[in-house]
Amino acid sequence: MECAACHSQLIDDAAYCPHCGERQPNIPQKRSPYLVDWDDLPDRAREWNRSAARDIPTLLASVGLAISK
Repeated sequence: MECAACHSQLIDDAAYCPHCGERQPNIPQKRSPYLVDWDDLPDRAREWNRSAARDIPTLLASVGLAISK
């Protein structure tokens, strides 16, 4: 079962939703289903990655750092 707002995140021996905190079923392999080639990722997982990358400049600026060429 997954939270409608996100994907499961593995923590310790169980999976927890980082948004709602609900405990998810134990995953025997303890491996994220999103550790696959980019072409095999669902569109929503691709957007999570793009969103995280877009947030990097803002995060760095918040601590006085910046990205430069």
